[in-house]
Amino acid sequence: MLIFVPFSLEIWIGTGLISIISVWYVFPVVKKPLRDVPYIKTILIAAVWSFMLIYVPMGGILENKLWSSLTGFLFIYGITVPFDIRDMKYDEVEKRTLPMIIGMTSSKILSLVLVTAFYLYIAKINEKILESGFFIGSYLIYVGLIFGITPRSDDRWCVALDANLIPLGMAFYLSEIQL
Repeated sequence: MLIFVPFSLEIWIGTGLISIISVWYVFPVVKKPLRDVPYIKTILIAAVWSFMLIYVPMGGILENKLWSSLTGFLFIYGITVPFDIRDMKYDEVEKRTLPMIIGMTSSKILSLVLVTAFYLYIAKINEKILESGFFIGSYLIYVGLIFGITPRSDDRWCVALDANLIPLGMAFYLSEIQL
């Protein structure tokens, strides 16, 4: 199946801004990289990924797709929080990531709430996806991974978090979901 992505001026401008943010995230464009600015590391990651994975393929926020874009952002944010938990042992105190601000347990709970909201939203807009064991299995794996991660977790936890996007993607594909 070939997917056509309409590239409007809105998409081009947004992609340009996201590209600048992505470069600035790693390299000190002004004073320091954006990932070193307190409070915004995970928000930027979620914004960039949700823009490229949800907003662009939908052709921008058209035809009341704002809720899908927001839910996608919250999902990406939710699955990124465990990476911040793992990175607590590496991040400088000045970075002030979510786990540093509200604690590891509260961060896990917030992560689970955001991921659960995404799964409930998807199940609501497409009941057919519930027929796939991939969808429910993917959710249960996220629950286990979110609660299992610690600052001492090795990279296998994070690889598993990333790899769990595969069964979720399969569930979307098999249900032919339209966000």
